[in-house]
Amino acid sequence: MMAMGQGSDSAEGVASFREKRRPNFQMRVSRDMPDFYPWWQNREFS
Repeated sequence: MMAMGQGSDSAEGVASFREKRRPNFQMRVSRDMPDFYPWWQNREFS
């Protein structure tokens, strides 16, 4: 939450709420995830 809370969509969400308008989110999961994502290691299953 800390990493995503510092992004532009966080500020847009607050601004749109205060201005009583629909948000215009620009961030996308496909390109804007934090550097540490994914944090798990893939396992090999037999």
